[in-house]
Amino acid sequence: MNEPIRRLALRVLPAIAGIAVICMLFRGIDWHAVAAVVQGIGSGFAIIASIYLFGCIFDTLGWREVLQQTDRRIGFWRLLGIHIAGEAYYRFIPAGVVVGEGVKSILARKQFGIKYSHVVSSLLLRKLFMGIAQMLYVGGAVAVGLFTFSDGPAGLLVTAGGMLVVGLLLLFGFIGYGMWKGKLSTSLLSQLSKLPSYRLRQALEAHSQSFIETDALLVQALRRRKWTLVIGGAENIPIHINLAGEAA
Repeated sequence: MNEPIRRLALRVLPAIAGIAVICMLFRGIDWHAVAAVVQGIGSGFAIIASIYLFGCIFDTLGWREVLQQTDRRIGFWRLLGIHIAGEAYYRFIPAGVVVGEGVKSILARKQFGIKYSHVVSSLLLRKLFMGIAQMLYVGGAVAVGLFTFSDGPAGLLVTAGGMLVVGLLLLFGFIGYGMWKGKLSTSLLSQLSKLPSYRLRQALEAHSQSFIETDALLVQALRRRKWTLVIGGAENIPIHINLAGEAA
């Protein structure tokens, strides 16, 4: 097989496989019932459908801000496509979060020529700031609940929310401290190296430098690009507002 045909096959065959999977996923749907529900919702359906799209846009903007620590030009639309591709794994397969993040790392490296250590550090920072945004969102809900509900089941829910906020504060404080000190990835490497798997330990040893580079990049980003990261984190807050609207 010559090179042009091979390249064409690598483009066409995955597309065919993807279309086949989509057909399998949607073949059991009662489209008449779907149409009836959409018709019942009316013009509000456009708002409901746009909620997830806006969440993806805000998430991509935050991720792009974090990725700007590299000297590569990060195109928004390509990064949005990578984000949506990773999100597809979240939605449709078990343990999709783990697989989706791996897909994002691979695609970002291929599209922008970024080293894995840069991509991984950006994803770690993104997750940290998404978690902080979630904590602020839940904290805001708890604050409103304190002035609105005082007893009964709603009061218990507010108390549980307050405990969750405290737990998230401790968790993200610990993770952020590890990033600031440049010990997060190497500490993870140290713990994984204790697992009773010789092949795993060999693989970790072979990639130990990447863990060290990731820690160095996290420290650099946190200490030199503070305001950029704050912007990236702030852009995650609308995601949770969108998710609340989606649930409603």
